[in-house]
Amino acid sequence: MPRLRAAALFAALCAIAVAGPAVGQSASPEPAADVAVTSFTPHTDLTTPFRFEIRLTNTGTVPIEDARIRLTVYQRVLSRSALRASLDGRPQTREEGTISEPLTEPIMSGRTVTASVERDLAQISGIFSARRSPRAGVYPVRIRAEGSDRELWTGYSAIVFFPAPPEERINITWILPVHHEALFDGDDTYPGAGVDRALGPAGSLTPTLAAAADASSLRVTYAPSGLLADQLADLADGFARRDGERRAESVATDAIPRAAAASIDALGEAMAKSSVELAAAPYSRADVVSLIHAEMAADVGKQVAFGLQSVTETFGRTPNVSVFVPAGLRIDSRAAAAVAGFGVRSVVMDPDVLPPQPGPFGPDRPVRVSGRGGVRLDALLADEAIRDHLEKASEPDGGDPVLLAQSALAETASAWLERPTSADGRAIVIATATTPKAEAIRTLTAGLAAAPWVTMRSASELLGVVPPVEDPVPLPLGNIGPRSEMQTLQTARRAIEILSRVIVEPAGPAADLDRLVLAAESADWAGTDTGSALARSAKDAADRIVGKIEAAPRRVTLTSRTGQLPVTILNDTGYIVAVQVRLLSSKVDFPEGDRLTVQVPGRSQTIAVPAKALAAGAFGVRIELRTPDGTYPIGGDDLVVRSTAVSAVALIAVGGGAAVLIAAWFRRGGKRRRGTPAGAKKARKTKPAPEGGAQPA
Repeated sequence: MPRLRAAALFAALCAIAVAGPAVGQSASPEPAADVAVTSFTPHTDLTTPFRFEIRLTNTGTVPIEDARIRLTVYQRVLSRSALRASLDGRPQTREEGTISEPLTEPIMSGRTVTASVERDLAQISGIFSARRSPRAGVYPVRIRAEGSDRELWTGYSAIVFFPAPPEERINITWILPVHHEALFDGDDTYPGAGVDRALGPAGSLTPTLAAAADASSLRVTYAPSGLLADQLADLADGFARRDGERRAESVATDAIPRAAAASIDALGEAMAKSSVELAAAPYSRADVVSLIHAEMAADVGKQVAFGLQSVTETFGRTPNVSVFVPAGLRIDSRAAAAVAGFGVRSVVMDPDVLPPQPGPFGPDRPVRVSGRGGVRLDALLADEAIRDHLEKASEPDGGDPVLLAQSALAETASAWLERPTSADGRAIVIATATTPKAEAIRTLTAGLAAAPWVTMRSASELLGVVPPVEDPVPLPLGNIGPRSEMQTLQTARRAIEILSRVIVEPAGPAADLDRLVLAAESADWAGTDTGSALARSAKDAADRIVGKIEAAPRRVTLTSRTGQLPVTILNDTGYIVAVQVRLLSSKVDFPEGDRLTVQVPGRSQTIAVPAKALAAGAFGVRIELRTPDGTYPIGGDDLVVRSTAVSAVALIAVGGGAAVLIAAWFRRGGKRRRGTPAGAKKARKTKPAPEGGAQPA
């Protein structure tokens, strides 16, 4: 037994030793890092080395030991589908070579280091040796950051290799949206946190707009939104800022207004270049399909018109309305008919909207689409793979924007390689629903500028070089489910419509609230309550102004059958207004009409309305106020009328009745005088005899 107990005790001690730290002790912290690729050679040849740069920040609490960057190159892909799988982290070809670049020192906690890797491709793999006559192709790569004996980060992209410039080039059109969601709230103030994130020293919007401006080195087609233009102009002049409950005025010399003004200047200079084109877009990136299905076609017109106006006023150039970029790149049969009425002749579309197009390599030419009423538009179909890469780069955790932009460039090379002999008759449209990040824009701009397989075209130019397929493809009717915010938008729109009709001048408040509703219609707010909140703010503001137009209650006495009813309209809006006045009563007639339009230039206006009383006594006259055209009611009150006048019929009736009574009285009196005996009069004068028959002496 003692031996068994000793053996058991020894086994327990061994188990404790193997198990590690005792209960209550924390495990050793693991290394962690934030990794970003900052540059990547867009394409190489036999004389150009391949180079990329990576920035690594130690976000953990312990040093990263033995850090290194490892690059693996895979055999070239033969199709875009194989490339897509490789870019998604599933390489379809075997490894061709791997290199490793060690970092010389440990990376301490909180420290950032930058590592550059540069090699001739022949140093990575023998297949790139000039003696082996390497073939043009797209070669997937994997980049891995390692340290402390573990993998810290992995990213995928591709090297584009052309040993010599090709004879034919593929046509590329880049539709670059320039937009930012509304930064303001419903009371015309800008929350401080929002503007700081956008235009502050570490803001994301400023570098994005700067990168977009630099893209003008290409024949790019911008799709600027009027909402962005208005916000930049508003901020540049100084704005009302709110931080919590505190409000303050930011003047034009402050940092945010100066950043906004600098962005306007840079974009204005870029958009003024003759080599670039400006396409039309909805004012706030509103979903025109949803608006049409909500019976708000007028708002589609406002989105187009306000977008053109705001971009022109801010950047100094009017977009080409014949080229339209809808929100989400989506349009249907009814929406196509609506925008065609505003001058749209071509539209940039997501190919998913249409039935699958024939061909083994996907759409590489514009197509003609048909909408309701026989409308036909030329459609530029966005390349799906490129769109996905760039939109993924816009997501907060979507991936490294430099690698994703390089992947988009690799897709264009792969498209060229699929049919190189007919490249000049084909087209690729780069288009996204959102504005890519600054790093992605800069990487793609540099890559397209240097790509020997690419000819850049503006949208209009592309339609002339690569004509659309003649047979029209019918646009489907969009399947839009119920959207609760549409009812809120419709209610707000009605309130602003009333305001715009009653205010004669100035038109400022209605126009400002109009833009607030247009901002509320933005597709940026899908799945949130922000759009509805903006619309409610616009409605409440319009209702408050219209509510200051009232009819003054009063009492009026008419002393004759006809007279003048004084009607007073009160106007506390501060604007010149016009209203239609309707007078309603069953006991008063209005010989010159019961409806009249009144303009009120000041705080009140009194009008005299000819009236004819149909009865005597006290009764009410309803004063109803409407918009000048009589469409919408806006308020009203009651006028109490007291009539003391008597009509001729009543006088005749009363006079006749009095005459009859007088005649009857005289007649009865005459009868009494004629019918009384003479002795009776004498008897009435004789005193009665005393009791016993004695007569007085």
